[in-house]
Amino acid sequence: MKKHIFLITLFIIITLSAKSQFSVSYSAGYGSYEMGDMKNLLNNMANELGGQLPGIPVKVVDNFPGYVTHNLDLSYRIKRHEFGFRSTYMTTGGKIGYSDYTGEYSGKLTLNGYRIGLNYRYYVPVADFGKSGLLSFFAELSPGITFSNLKSKEYIYLNILEERQDTDDNIDMNANGVSLLPQIGVKWFLTPNIGIHVSGGYDFQLGSYFKYQGVKSNIKSDWSGLRINGGVSFSW
Repeated sequence: MKKHIFLITLFIIITLSAKSQFSVSYSAGYGSYEMGDMKNLLNNMANELGGQLPGIPVKVVDNFPGYVTHNLDLSYRIKRHEFGFRSTYMTTGGKIGYSDYTGEYSGKLTLNGYRIGLNYRYYVPVADFGKSGLLSFFAELSPGITFSNLKSKEYIYLNILEERQDTDDNIDMNANGVSLLPQIGVKWFLTPNIGIHVSGGYDFQLGSYFKYQGVKSNIKSDWSGLRINGGVSFSW
């Protein structure tokens, strides 16, 4: 017991003497997504539906575009090194649609991704503006795991019947995959406790195939793409 107390005390002394800090930060930005399999799936669905409904020009309205991302970081910094955890929320989707005086058809695929990972960042101070703060460049690397969920919703509305028909065979599938996100950025420490930052990089994701009712499919969720973020942090 005394040994544990000694080690904890020693760790606290080293931490304080090294002027280390804990911090929490939030950032939002833009992410682009490869989603090759998902785009092919949606196009095949549109072609198949067009064959079932000849003469009705069903079109792909949205095909898994890039969208807003949200990030939350918890980290520990000692001198120029920062270690921590990062969680990220991403979403995108696809839609097949058609509408005219007779009615409308809508088929949607909604894909949500939750990335949880580690993060390492190295700072290089470049300018000290005194009371206006310290400006630093940084490079970072974040390995992680992305949990994906795919859901579908489909309906047909007929004006002549004033009736909406929702399908019962909706999709609900999940996929897990590992990824590696390298980034570079710049951070401005407005005060010793408050900072703002911008960063950019590319998230590389490895095989993440969907499973439906426990059976692995040949369709992959690929969140690989550009990442651009900006946010604020608080340290203590």
